[in-house]
Amino acid sequence: GGGPSPSKGGGGSASKRASTIVAVSVSSQFRAQLAMLLQRISTTRPHYVRCLKPNDRNGPDQWHSRRVVNQLRCGGVLEAV
Repeated sequence: GGGPSPSKGGGGSASKRASTIVAVSVSSQFRAQLAMLLQRISTTRPHYVRCLKPNDRNGPDQWHSRRVVNQLRCGGVLEAV
């Protein structure tokens, strides 16, 4: 037989090219979906509800001011006010 064997030569490079094509396709899909998401977000008027833990034990009628202020700082609330 005169032709190259399927297990020799070009078989490995073809599979490498195929995996690269799939990766580019996934990347393109991701970029397109991200662009659609960002467009949708830019047309909305989001409102956020921030939940605060008044104490670490979740006990009733216990308010630890330092804990609450720290949560507000970490959430960016104090900078926004």
